[in-house]
Amino acid sequence: MEKNANLTRFILFLSLIFTTSFANAQQNIYVVKLKDKNNSPYSVNRPAEFLTQKSIDRRLRQHIGYSEEDLPVNPSYKTGIESTGVRIRLELKWFNSLVIQTTADKIPSITALSYVASIKSLGPIPSALQSKVKPFFKNETTENPYFKRAATTTDYGQAKAQIEQVNGQLLHNMNLLGQGMTIAVLDAGFRNLYTLNIFDSLLLKGRVKGVKDFTYMPDFLTASDEPHGTEVLSLLAGWDNGSQIGTAPDANYYLLRTEDATSESPVEEYNWAAGAAYADSVGVDIITSSLGYFVFDAAYSAYSYSYSDLNGHTAFVTQAAAKAAKRGILVVNAAGNEGADSWKHIIAPADADSILTVGAVNTQGMAASFTSQGPSADGRIKPDVAACGWGTVIANPITNGLITGSGTSFSTPLTAGLCACLWQGNPEATNQDLIKALQLTASQSLAPDNILGYGVASFYKAYELLKKEITSVSVKKPNYVISANPFPDRMELIITSNSSTGWNIDVYSILGKLVERHSNVASNQPVSIGSKCRSGVYILRINSGSLLAIEKIIKS
Repeated sequence: MEKNANLTRFILFLSLIFTTSFANAQQNIYVVKLKDKNNSPYSVNRPAEFLTQKSIDRRLRQHIGYSEEDLPVNPSYKTGIESTGVRIRLELKWFNSLVIQTTADKIPSITALSYVASIKSLGPIPSALQSKVKPFFKNETTENPYFKRAATTTDYGQAKAQIEQVNGQLLHNMNLLGQGMTIAVLDAGFRNLYTLNIFDSLLLKGRVKGVKDFTYMPDFLTASDEPHGTEVLSLLAGWDNGSQIGTAPDANYYLLRTEDATSESPVEEYNWAAGAAYADSVGVDIITSSLGYFVFDAAYSAYSYSYSDLNGHTAFVTQAAAKAAKRGILVVNAAGNEGADSWKHIIAPADADSILTVGAVNTQGMAASFTSQGPSADGRIKPDVAACGWGTVIANPITNGLITGSGTSFSTPLTAGLCACLWQGNPEATNQDLIKALQLTASQSLAPDNILGYGVASFYKAYELLKKEITSVSVKKPNYVISANPFPDRMELIITSNSSTGWNIDVYSILGKLVERHSNVASNQPVSIGSKCRSGVYILRINSGSLLAIEKIIKS
């Protein structure tokens, strides 16, 4: 009897040891919010240290400055947190946060660090749970019709109706094919990217400028990767004459996997934010995202959103989308596929007020039953515009042929690609100019509703509107000479164009603060500028009447 009792106690002891060890070994994901960016080796006056020149140029064109949010997380803080034995998954510089993976027993030592403001749990690692169908994808369908190849050697083939519906061919006819524009595709995976014929031109011409995975999932870019991103990319970059041509076949692309196709968890919002910040740093012009969030798997149900949260500033991914837009990126996001379900509404980040949200129609302009509906919770018109997302011709990532797909996942890249062409033809425009032009020229711009917003987009009308607005300003650039740029101490400037009223010369910091002004300067009169400026990047503005010049200058 005593022997049995001892055996029972021994088994209970082992059970306790096992349970405690399992609890300590359970890897969770946490968001570590940092207090500041003090003593950072980076400075907003030296943006080239953390942004590419293309990113800097995008901001200069749109007169956007820099803030402390743009600085990377303090490297010493990262090192200190890593030294506790945790794994850093993501850096979120716009939020001054790190997403880490660790066990619960490590949290107290991280909390004790003087520069840590707070720690928030995002629950267990998602890959351990395996959701069967992602909410965003569940109402999307694909079919395998037999397509007869078009007879001509250079045409849109089966994609003709979906492009002509939004007048995309008229931009293409002007040789606006996305040249010089860069698009980041945030998605769940890009199965068989390197083996599909439709991407031969994309790959041979080196227009995939980078690929990056933010999910820590296996099989990136392989035959086992999620196919959704491949289907999306075909609508943008595809080129198979007589079968399918994408809407921006000559643009450059970054392919970013931010979505875990096996589960639905809040860390995916943080993946999205990290992907957007990366896209900003490498200089993309447009982010296209056929993703969205509102309900999470059971283990994360506490993080799910209600409709009242879709107000443009509550959902984390919505905040990230707004921050990307604030930096001059045109964010194009799917409205969602919940129109026929009990939820019905748009999903995050489609509620962001400074992005282009896209709904779905068929090629006859009929609203798809599944397209998520507006308005946003704070009453704004959403979606903004619509395009073909019902019976859309896309690439088949498995068979190297074509299929049709239905979902706002497909109307979104179709729209984003033509946005690149529209912007290429109107480089003076801002991201918000493009959104406004598309709203004002869409099919129901005079009577927008909660199903299709301002209606089916018309890219040629938007192009004409932007050209008219830019031409009506009639701003011309004056002629001037500068001694050197970059300059070591001061810069000598001579304006050679004539002006009866004199010239105004302003120098602004990269944050938009006026640091030097010269008024009523005569033509051909030498002016010395920059002597009081510290080393860094500045904006030189020269103006008289309708003559205007804006140039980046650098004091070395």
